[in-house]
Amino acid sequence: MLIDTLKPHHVLAIVAHPDDIEYYCGGTIKKWTQSGVTVAFVVVTSGDKGSQDIHADIDHLIRVREQEQRDSGRVLGVEDITFLRYPDSELSFVDHKVLRGAFVRHIRRTKPDVIFTHDPFVRFKRQHADHRVVGRLALDAAFPIATVAQCYREQIVDEGLSPWQPGDALLFGTDAPTYISDISATLAVKQQALLTHQSQQSAFDGGMAERLRWRAQTIGSPHGLSAAEEFLHVQLGVSLPNKEQS
Repeated sequence: MLIDTLKPHHVLAIVAHPDDIEYYCGGTIKKWTQSGVTVAFVVVTSGDKGSQDIHADIDHLIRVREQEQRDSGRVLGVEDITFLRYPDSELSFVDHKVLRGAFVRHIRRTKPDVIFTHDPFVRFKRQHADHRVVGRLALDAAFPIATVAQCYREQIVDEGLSPWQPGDALLFGTDAPTYISDISATLAVKQQALLTHQSQQSAFDGGMAERLRWRAQTIGSPHGLSAAEEFLHVQLGVSLPNKEQS
């Protein structure tokens, strides 16, 4: 089990819904932004199905959920937030080539060392269908597509981007964790960030802050930590002696 071995400079989180980041990796993101790491978010949907009120004004709900994500980003130290505005809970049916291309574009734009996204390989835990789609396409984008010049070549020719290979991915929501991040010092900020998503209170049994504390303690305890987040670590790049990406 790896514990806090990654030391990135640039990080990109690609997620399906507003509040996914805060719940799964908000403590690690805050820990890194506090140390000067640049972090960007790509949020594929705007959570337009995130209401049990059958008469809800969906346009209003979208505006609320996007603003909650922006507010949360500020708590975590992140200003670079992109909403792709795909329909919530329908990502299995959208054009995956186009969606993957959007992920490639933001990888090439932000040049991350580490990518956060959903683990699409989960077998023994329940998983939202959108999470499977986003995780699979994000991994496909991260290797090899974003580094191949002839893939989405218009991004290079017309948009001035260049190929990029991230070094590592941390997959959350996993049933096979191999990487632990100590968030003992940032758990309170993680809770504060999730609490900005007030429209989603009913989705968190036991209360938002309480559920995060219980989850973080449960993950951390076997490793002697008071609070932690867990991920499946995937090596994407190859480290060569005396060679760095420019």
